[in-house]
Amino acid sequence: MFSALWRGMWLVVVSVSALIAAEPITSGPLPMADGPAQPDLENLRGFECPAWFRDAKFGIRVQWGPQSVPELGDDYARNFSIPGRRAHEYHVANFGDPAAVGYQAVIARWTAAQFDPEALAKRFAAAGAKYVVALAADRDNVDLWASTHNPLNAVNHGPKRDIVAAWAAAVRGAGLRFGVSEHNAPGYDSRELNPQPSTAPGGAERWYARIHELADTARPDLLYTIGRPVPDDVNWRLLAHYYNRGLDWHDDLEVVYAARANTHPWIAGTGVETIERGVTAGIAAAPWQCDTPLNDWIYDREMPMRSATAVIHQLADVVSKNGNLLLNVPLRADGSLPDEAAAVLDEIGAWLEVNGQAIYGTRPWGPFGEGPTETVPGPLGEKQTLPYTPEDVRFTVKAPPPGLGLDMRETLYAIVLGWPGPGEEVVISALATGPKQRPIATVRLLGHRSALRMVRDRDGLHIQLPPDAPCRHAIVFRID
Repeated sequence: MFSALWRGMWLVVVSVSALIAAEPITSGPLPMADGPAQPDLENLRGFECPAWFRDAKFGIRVQWGPQSVPELGDDYARNFSIPGRRAHEYHVANFGDPAAVGYQAVIARWTAAQFDPEALAKRFAAAGAKYVVALAADRDNVDLWASTHNPLNAVNHGPKRDIVAAWAAAVRGAGLRFGVSEHNAPGYDSRELNPQPSTAPGGAERWYARIHELADTARPDLLYTIGRPVPDDVNWRLLAHYYNRGLDWHDDLEVVYAARANTHPWIAGTGVETIERGVTAGIAAAPWQCDTPLNDWIYDREMPMRSATAVIHQLADVVSKNGNLLLNVPLRADGSLPDEAAAVLDEIGAWLEVNGQAIYGTRPWGPFGEGPTETVPGPLGEKQTLPYTPEDVRFTVKAPPPGLGLDMRETLYAIVLGWPGPGEEVVISALATGPKQRPIATVRLLGHRSALRMVRDRDGLHIQLPPDAPCRHAIVFRID
């Protein structure tokens, strides 16, 4: 939804369905859909995050394309021509001297022979994801849709297939929201493929043409830009176009534009700020997103997967601070899901099956949590944060359904990041007795049917655990 001003302006939005077709970029103004959103910062700060994104909490991103062929992780297109890099050694051994056999040989080998987007989307839904963000354009300058502005695309080369369209149909068919990511990065493009990157004259206009077309044809619920930005006026024009198109697709603004603050410092208030492999220090005023990989950003066969425990603990921390977790899941070169990744997703899905009510549709409480482990905030902070312990607790709340009466209170969830042990006592200090403390009627351990012994005093709420853990990784108390 929009601010009150934007909502009023929306009533006069003109249908712009004619703009769905790709338009050539000329020397005139960049094409933009009519509507209340305008390409200036003051106007764009009227953005309000849609409810679906605030409620979703957990999404999966898939950065899979030609660079996945060697299964050596991210940035192959940049590294294969640099002696001493692992990518260079692989390229020489499998394709030949980069000076003689370039990146086109890699693209040709990306055939997507085992790519089954319907099966993958169902697998992601079973893991508990509520939205899926698919790669549309990586730093190798290959567009993964039927791009009319870039002949180097997946329909003309490699799999000879519109990968973005395949993802969109499968993800929406599984009942999930669909997003795309674009990684335009001036200075990182392979010169062999893109001798005129976005920093060259006309580069920003070429980027606009491609992503403008991507937005109009894929109609993504979320557009995540990860590359280095083009000039602000060009980026704001695309953002305004995307928001106006979103109003044309839906009754209200339901689309999300996401970016990282280090490249898009104006993203807070105009879209959703995304933190790379990190979290906020405390509860953020606006919804945000943590983007983190299960393996490398692109599958690295030599790198182990993160554990389900680590992902679930991070999910709890992120959600307690008003954020969503976007987990990048790797695919093998052929488009299949690695067995190790599938096993982690199964564990996450099993945990959310029991405890999802403490995640989906929740909001932050007063304190986000308590315990000895301190997170290191900001980008890449997860690498410096120590593993959580069973003494660490994260809180979320959920409002009662409408129509139940004014006496109904919100439900509080306390997520304990581990299993303290059979019969052990958990003490939640934030629920100590006090003049302004909320009353407690019942305390339940999700996944456990029997009643729990509890005592509340000035030190906190004391809860005695049962002999057996109801689930792995973390346990959740529902407090009404």
